[in-house]
Amino acid sequence: GDECVERAFGDEWIQIRECVTDGDEYFAKQKDKVSSLAPPLRYTPWIVIERKHSKASEVHLTRAVCDSFESKWKPWACYAPPPALPKPTVEIHYEPLNTESQSFIVAQLNHLKTHVDEIITLDIVPFGRTVKNSDNTFQCPNDEECHTFKHHACVITLFMESKPVETLNFLVCVFGSDMTNVPKVTENCANEYFTDPWVDIDTCAKSKGDQILQTYAERVENLNPKLSHIPWILVNGEHDLEAEDNLIQEICEIFYATDKPSQCIPELITVSVNYQNMETSVANFVANQLKPYHPYFEELAALDFVPFGLTQRDGTGFKCPQNEVQCNANKVHACVFHNFWDKLDHSNAMDLDESRYRTLGFLVCVFAKNSANPIADAEQCIEQEIGDYWADLINPCATGPDGITLYEELAKKTDVLNPKISKVPWVTIDNTYKIEAETNFVHSICDSYPLVKPPVCSSIGKILVNIGLYYSSDETTRNWVINELKPLYAESTPTRAAPRLQTILSSLFIPWGQTIYNEADAENPFTCPKENECLANRIHACAIDQYLDKPRGVLHITEFIICFYSEQTWSTNPAEAGNVCANKVWVLEAWPQIVSCATINTPDNINTYLKMKQKTDLAKPTKLPWITINNVQNSNAETKLLETVCDNYSGLRPDNCPTIGPTAEPTLPTGVTGGPTDLPTTPPTADTPLPTLPPTQPETSPPTSPPTSPPTPPNPTDPSPTPTTDGALTIAMS
Repeated sequence: GDECVERAFGDEWIQIRECVTDGDEYFAKQKDKVSSLAPPLRYTPWIVIERKHSKASEVHLTRAVCDSFESKWKPWACYAPPPALPKPTVEIHYEPLNTESQSFIVAQLNHLKTHVDEIITLDIVPFGRTVKNSDNTFQCPNDEECHTFKHHACVITLFMESKPVETLNFLVCVFGSDMTNVPKVTENCANEYFTDPWVDIDTCAKSKGDQILQTYAERVENLNPKLSHIPWILVNGEHDLEAEDNLIQEICEIFYATDKPSQCIPELITVSVNYQNMETSVANFVANQLKPYHPYFEELAALDFVPFGLTQRDGTGFKCPQNEVQCNANKVHACVFHNFWDKLDHSNAMDLDESRYRTLGFLVCVFAKNSANPIADAEQCIEQEIGDYWADLINPCATGPDGITLYEELAKKTDVLNPKISKVPWVTIDNTYKIEAETNFVHSICDSYPLVKPPVCSSIGKILVNIGLYYSSDETTRNWVINELKPLYAESTPTRAAPRLQTILSSLFIPWGQTIYNEADAENPFTCPKENECLANRIHACAIDQYLDKPRGVLHITEFIICFYSEQTWSTNPAEAGNVCANKVWVLEAWPQIVSCATINTPDNINTYLKMKQKTDLAKPTKLPWITINNVQNSNAETKLLETVCDNYSGLRPDNCPTIGPTAEPTLPTGVTGGPTDLPTTPPTADTPLPTLPPTQPETSPPTSPPTSPPTPPNPTDPSPTPTTDGALTIAMS
């Protein structure tokens, strides 16, 4: 620092040093600048152009600045041709008989195949965790003689460069078919997308298959970090874990914002929230669904707030469910959104971010008060969140003809809703009513996008819940792992519609328990309450030490421990259970290292287990297993782990989490049917479990004609659903 400042500023260095040693005043000014940002700073670098946060500047600052000049007269430097951005290189390592590879190919590459030449340079390697034997033969996962691996290798070698679209069509065809007869499926798909190629492919596999696999083996061996799971994806030469869940999103982020190909630009979907003042249900919605995320909504969707709710026309005027004050407060909100959200009265478009952010702040402020005097609440919140606009702008608007005109416009928006509004809040996404949005608003919005979503959908979902398990390998721990942890991960089946439970968890396993360290006994340094307990603990500790820091290390350690306690020999022969599970999770090279660490008492191996003692001593558990959630002991997690994890998660909630909000189990209003749900993008396999169905109700015949009049809407202030005559909800499925 000294050297660079002296080189840049010369004699002025003395002044700078004086400023550094006594510069609190200057630093406070910087703090004030950061504190005044709206939306608030969420990461660095945070670049603002003309008071508007500029995400594009992070990729190409010069062009973002030039784009910010509203007229055609720009600095000369802005007219220089932009530098060409190279297409990203994507390298995909997969296995032809692997279910995760199947899910990835069908869900991700299928979307890219017609654009692959335009936007990426694609390299596909069908090798994965194949092991090269000492006699230069290969041992392929689930394919003893590597026939399928060689067929895939030959298809890619023969056709990927000259026929990339057909090659991807072949892969999608194979992985989207019934995999019970793999050779036949491979042949049929090859003949479908290439001209009589099967003889050439089969001949290549028999004559050159080993040679091609040898080339792949060298490439996989040189990967850094080492390949540890499938699919394994590199973008521009760097391993990219995020690409495994959304390759298209990762590819699109490499392109500059204004230069993205069309398939990388999500068009913001339209979201409408119809509500009214003085309602507890709306206050809960704002507190639970809007407040935690309100800095993000400008980037998330095209939001429209309609403060009309269940207002009814009354002659030439309007009548609100509670009283006239409720209607007047709704008009105040209409005027606020008209002036500060819709931008009809603002000439400077660069204020858009800040204005909408502050308007949402106003909404959060009002419903945090939610008093019997909503107009006084609104006046205070306008002053607090937006500025001094009440007397000269908002109050004259709400009490004058402008308020009536705006309210009439809101009435027209509400009249066209289908189905008709019957409670508040009432949320529509792309003009479709979404009851689930009332209790999981952000998720529902992100879920409504296809594969390419706004970047904020990814960033909101990266918050983690940390589970800590301090334990020893005894029956109590085994029961907790099988009854609580295993079902939680079993619920985490991949889905492109929402984050998996796996992605929000970070598990910490500390196997020590009541172990006694016998420092003077070199042959038997550890003693545990039961036979084999120390060995099982040390196997876990060695696996954790060797693999926790690897890619997907937390997930793989969790899978290993669940597998371990699922084996019948876990207590009688821990080495056998460890061997089976290490080979399942990490394939062949893992177990010899783990068992050596767990059974040979070298100083390093002993220290590996002693690390668990140090962590246990810091936690000071009073019982075993000792379970922590976000580093705090949590008794609820002993019997209700799923609910506890979901309750402690503040990000984008996965589908697997129980519904939250003012109503624990939301139900459809009378006369309203649910819209279609997304079908899974991954084809079912032999391992795909069937959903568990509830007991069936007696079958009834559907009505032959629609009702002549709409059903009576339920009382919006009554949270209970309207039951059928037998007390059960009727569900129609087609």
